[in-house]
Order: sequence, then C-alpha cells, then structure tokens
Amino acid sequence: MLLFVGLGNPTPNSENNRHNIGFKIDAEDVIVFHDDLDIDFGKIKTKFGGSSAGHNGIESIDKFIGKEYSRVRIGIGQPKNNIQVAEHVLQDFNDEEKEEIGTITKNITESLPILLDKKLDLFSSTVNNK
Repeated sequence: MLLFVGLGNPTPNSENNRHNIGFKIDAEDVIVFHDDLDIDFGKIKTKFGGSSAGHNGIESIDKFIGKEYSRVRIGIGQPKNNIQVAEHVLQDFNDEEKEEIGTITKNITESLPILLDKKLDLFSSTVNNK
C-alpha cells in the first residue's frame, strides 16, 4: 500500500512559506478514506463535500482545508450487543472481518484508476460489486 503525504503548516500566515512546498494542493484534489458507522460492514460509499456526521477526523480536516474534497467512506457497521459507539470504533477486527477487510482493500486498490478519474459513483459500485 502506498501513502502520499504533503507536509506543511496549514495556517493562513504560513500559506506561502517555502516550508509548505509539500502542502500546495487544492482541496478538490484530496481523497480521504475513513470509517463510517452508518454503512454496512464491508461496503463503501463515496461523496464529495458535505457534513462530517460527527466523525472527529473529518471535522479536523474540514477545519483546515474546508469541506470540498472527496471521501471514500468504508463501512464498519453499527455496534451490536449494547456496545458503546466509542468502544465499537476502537475494537480490533475479528478474524472473519480481517479476511473481508483484505478483500475490500484489494478491490479498492484494483479500482483506484476509476477513483483518480473522480468517477465516485462508478468507483463505489465497482468496489462493492467485485
């Protein structure tokens, strides 16, 4: 798996600093992958912009770059057996789920050219139907 990251300081007074050469990217060119309780485990949905729906990581990104970026929301499903949301989100995957996450990751990786073309709906349907 590859991760490309541009480093810099996202504050307005640092915007044109040499230090921020790695941070010069338009929000529209950002794609964030994150967990989503409201999507069934193993399914994905994509969207551009919109609300954080209470996701702390998304709220943090929104503060610095705004809301106009793409998201790949990976379903982790709702908690079961009266487990609190925070506990559910921080739980490790069981063996069966780990296997399914491997499949999802493979499907996402194989479908990345579609995502890079910003065909969000096609990307979702392709990944979910493999």
